[in-house]
Amino acid sequence: MNIKKLCCLFFSFILLLISAFISFVFVLYIQSLYTKGNCVPPSNPLTFAHRQFTQYYQENTIEAVIEATKANFNFEFDIKELKTKELVLFHDDNMEELTGVNKEIIDLTWDEVKKISYKQTIHNKTYTGTPKIPLFSDALKEACSLNPNIGIYFDIKFRYSLENAKTLFTTVNNSPCNFNNNNKHIFSTPHPDDIQGFRAAMEYYKVQGYLSLYMHPGTVPFGVAFWLQTHGLLWFGKPDSLDFHYSVWEKYDWLLRQFESNGFCTEIYGDYKNKLEKFNPTLSYIVDVSDASLSRVTFTPREFYYWIFITIMVIGLLSFFTSIVLICLLFCNKMCNDPTIEENYNSNNSEAMSTVNSEFPLVELNDLKKK
Repeated sequence: MNIKKLCCLFFSFILLLISAFISFVFVLYIQSLYTKGNCVPPSNPLTFAHRQFTQYYQENTIEAVIEATKANFNFEFDIKELKTKELVLFHDDNMEELTGVNKEIIDLTWDEVKKISYKQTIHNKTYTGTPKIPLFSDALKEACSLNPNIGIYFDIKFRYSLENAKTLFTTVNNSPCNFNNNNKHIFSTPHPDDIQGFRAAMEYYKVQGYLSLYMHPGTVPFGVAFWLQTHGLLWFGKPDSLDFHYSVWEKYDWLLRQFESNGFCTEIYGDYKNKLEKFNPTLSYIVDVSDASLSRVTFTPREFYYWIFITIMVIGLLSFFTSIVLICLLFCNKMCNDPTIEENYNSNNSEAMSTVNSEFPLVELNDLKKK
């Protein structure tokens, strides 16, 4: 191999190192922007009753809200948006399991929903009545009229928009609830790219509380650990807290502790409190207070195309850096094999040798022997 080839290979190797270093620094810089939180947790973690008090009444009903409030529980609201933009308390996408109506709640109007009642028997548990599905505003007013300082975990089960964020936070502001200097309220979404919008809306409407991001296990490609380790969850927006099922805590406790050390709060859900306390999150427990709520916990992959989009974004970023390296290598390879460069090299070499020979003529060996 001639000197020219060695030089080209060396130049290629240097470009490869420089590209890899720049890519590495860029990734670290991006991660540094989104891996530092500023959550200040309460002195003791909050405890919220999962879907209110479902021992005697169906979940997300006025009756269950009143019972939980009278028992002095903080509790969770599951909030859905209707076709006509009203917000109601309801958990499932499809209404059949809870009401017997085989329709998606998002496709119905309030005039249709307000006529629908819960089934009396759900998951082999029989209740005393068949209450209606309540408006979010009515349920919130009822709870805070009984106890203005009650803590509420708002599980936002709709995608962010300017209109529904306005409805959500103006309803909160107009309620009897005490949100001023009260750190007992959490607004939570499973959508990373909605965090920034809800954050801006909370600031605009001056609503105080924690903004949380939760993710069910087994519902996203590559698993929860991948998104935690790559910090891909946080690239779209930075929440105050991360909320995960106890099965995620069992496997990746060390990862969640890293987020805590970086300024994020943590939460846990999925069982009775006595089984969750050993994990010791910094912000909250969302606990089951009856078998009725625990028996209805299921995890199904949702919004497949949404997660595929995020996955493509991450893979695209890695491909971008890889393409830079490949372009550099191809450029160097072209230089090394460019006949024009070789001709110029040979031409310049010949001219240099001619100059040397003209200035220092060669002496035949026989002539030296004679001398």
